[in-house]
Amino acid sequence: MVNNKGYLRILEAVIASVLLLGIVLFINSKGPELSTDVPSQVVESQKYTLEKISLNETLRICISGFSYIGNCLTHSDTSCKDAFIDAITKNVPSGYSFACEICNTPLSCISSSAPPDTSVYTDARFFVDKTIERIVRLYYWR
Repeated sequence: MVNNKGYLRILEAVIASVLLLGIVLFINSKGPELSTDVPSQVVESQKYTLEKISLNETLRICISGFSYIGNCLTHSDTSCKDAFIDAITKNVPSGYSFACEICNTPLSCISSSAPPDTSVYTDARFFVDKTIERIVRLYYWR
């Protein structure tokens, strides 16, 4: 019975080590990290497409020359709809779906068809023609 204090000290140190290790592991296990980075191919595609739209006179007229607000791909003018489809679909990265909208407010003016548990990447460009202000937004998702 003389050496019982030694065993108790070793048992106490083991329990303290296990508790400390458990606390460290609990704090470090935050779960899977969500990536907030936009893939570079999406950034480049959206930037290029919006630049292409801004330099295309037909599309600029479609944006500001009509009172149309809503989905670019269901534009009321057939030639505008075809021009938007042509400008956007050629530049969407493979594996991505997309939506496009023309709005006159900072808020979205269409309901997205993106699945609920996906990352949606968006970019916008402002277009001003005399007194008409429009925002064109592109949405990409996988």
